[in-house]
Amino acid sequence: MAKFTKSKFINSTVVLDGNEYIGCEFTNSRIVITRGNFTLKDSNFDSCAFEFAGEAANIKSLVEGLLNQPTSTKKPSKTSGAGGSK
Repeated sequence: MAKFTKSKFINSTVVLDGNEYIGCEFTNSRIVITRGNFTLKDSNFDSCAFEFAGEAANIKSLVEGLLNQPTSTKKPSKTSGAGGSK
């Protein structure tokens, strides 16, 4: 696993998988994720395009589906707590 610390990526295509990025800056770059096996800490993205492929695309679809589910407007029913009513 390659380690990048305080690196700047400008106008680049960066495949995150298999690498560690700490305090990096990504500007106007194409960010590619295929598996999700990377470390990313304290890094910033400015005007970047993200591309998800392979296993990462599957996870992205799952999360989008979960986030797009309609929310329930039904109030939860009142039930007695562990102590019940006296």
